Amino acid sequence: MSQQPYQYEPYMQQYPPSIPQPPPRRRSQTAAWTAGIIAFLVAVFLGFAMSAGDDGPKQTEVTRDGYEATGRIWPLTVDSATLGCEGGKDQPVATVTTAEGTTYGLNGVAMPDHPALAPIWRLDPEFPGLRVDVSDLLVEALGLC
Repeated sequence: MSQQPYQYEPYMQQYPPSIPQPPPRRRSQTAAWTAGIIAFLVAVFLGFAMSAGDDGPKQTEVTRDGYEATGRIWPLTVDSATLGCEGGKDQPVATVTTAEGTTYGLNGVAMPDHPALAPIWRLDPEFPGLRVDVSDLLVEALGLC
């Protein structure tokens, strides 16, 4: 059984002859498999490269003065704290540690291992019964992971 040569006529009938169009590209299966294998190896390499630098919890100090200098409301009742992030990007554990050494959970993933933030979470002076927004602290802590 002989293979018939590729027919350009049906393809050319779709387009007017005044607009020259290239024939459709045909990608071989070998090239597709090669590209797939290369993409897989790159993904594996990047995964190892990103996890190789994980050397424990990361921390940064935040203060009331530094926070309020940027025009934000300080959400804690203590004057300074240490933000921390443990774990990886898939399940980051965001924490706040006071100068006395008590560590509180800042996100839901941290709650099983750390007490809730409520004892040092400041009440909102503008809205009685509500607390000051801690999302800026959370974003900064998660940025450490």
